[in-house]
Amino acid sequence: MPVEDEFHRQERILAIGGEVVDVIAPFLEMAPYRIERVPSGRMAVLLASKMRYQHLLVGYPLPDIGLVEFFDALRRPESASPTARLLVVTDDSHLAQASAYRDEGFIAGAISIDLDVDELAEMLTSFMKTAPRVKAAMEVELSAIDGGGYPLLAETVNLSESGALVVTDEILPAGTKVLIRIKPPRAKRPIDAQAVVVRTTNAKLEGLAGLGLRFVGFEGDSFARLAVQIRSLLAEYVV
Repeated sequence: MPVEDEFHRQERILAIGGEVVDVIAPFLEMAPYRIERVPSGRMAVLLASKMRYQHLLVGYPLPDIGLVEFFDALRRPESASPTARLLVVTDDSHLAQASAYRDEGFIAGAISIDLDVDELAEMLTSFMKTAPRVKAAMEVELSAIDGGGYPLLAETVNLSESGALVVTDEILPAGTKVLIRIKPPRAKRPIDAQAVVVRTTNAKLEGLAGLGLRFVGFEGDSFARLAVQIRSLLAEYVV
């Protein structure tokens, strides 16, 4: 199974807009991510249709299109960034209006550049560390890459583009590299990935025995199909 390429491994953030984004630019320069910036919504949609971004920072109001039109274009099935997490950045005068927008569970909310500097930095950092994570019960098979043996049967508790929490009767030590096969219900093909065990659960505190996994590679179009699954699950929670 091929290891995920640099395009998928490095967190990519797209910042969109003019004067509002200028205010947060110093915070972005200090972030350990690949930061790109465009001045308009339509340019952002064009980029996001071809390149995958984990996070979008959207200056509100956009100079050329409304947020609803922007959301609709961004979430098209052919987009390369259909599950990008989105944070609206605005000022106090537009904060209430910006906070009212919904985007199928992917919008993280809105923040104002008029916040205290330390609070603004903390909120931006928190946003960029967060990937959309959904509750999901899907059948899983785990096989240790180095240890061989039969696949372990497991079930997902929650799922994101970056990893999964699974329950299983057999615990693998942290650092174990595994092949993971996720079988979404009603899907014709499984999602095949390579992952690393990053933690074991505390059964007394968490109420389950399982493993925290971080994805490091995907087979074929498995990543794209995982993104579609996450988006469809998030949409179910929108009221």
